[in-house]
Amino acid sequence: MSFTFDGINKVIQLNNTSSFEVAEMYSRWKDWVLTSDNSKFLQAFRFVGGDPTVGGKSLGITYFLTNNWVIQPFSQNHRLQVVGNLFADSGDSPFIAASGSFNVLIESEVSNINTAEAVPNSAQQSLEYNNQVILDPLIGSAGTSYPIGLGTNPVDNIDDAITLTSTYGLDSIKICGNITINSGSNISNLSLEGKNKNIRITLNNCPATNTSFKNIILTGNAI
Repeated sequence: MSFTFDGINKVIQLNNTSSFEVAEMYSRWKDWVLTSDNSKFLQAFRFVGGDPTVGGKSLGITYFLTNNWVIQPFSQNHRLQVVGNLFADSGDSPFIAASGSFNVLIESEVSNINTAEAVPNSAQQSLEYNNQVILDPLIGSAGTSYPIGLGTNPVDNIDDAITLTSTYGLDSIKICGNITINSGSNISNLSLEGKNKNIRITLNNCPATNTSFKNIILTGNAI
């Protein structure tokens, strides 16, 4: 199954019939967010679960469509099997009708509450960052643990972003909004990249030895 993400209309279009796994759709959405400037669109997913239980098992993950995103089946008469736990935050169906006069029967195959599938280990988490923490002061969240700092869940401040780079062995921070970096924040040996050439960073006597800047309007002073 392949997916087309329409950020303007908040529609995930299925490009063929048969079945799809919700976890796969979520992964493809994360890839899409990191492509071009797609992170500007409202978040499509959130999830709960993945917490360890007993015997090496973990709580099954349930996904929710957020911000009124919906899924549109392929335009053909067919039976569609959905593998995984999927709901809409609104309480409505996460699906809308296929385009045209077609009948689509949707069947759900839910996951068990307990599953042997563990949350990603630290090495897997590091790979998901793709060597770059995403910082967005407007829509990000504070925190220093996975998945904060990914394109789908950006961090909102430079200190937490620096901590995430250290935790996961990264050396780059992508900045999606104007920020001020004060003297208590050490950005030495990091690469700071603006989402576009209009991003402004103001340095307020912060340590910045061997720091590189790209697509940044830089003001202030570093030490």
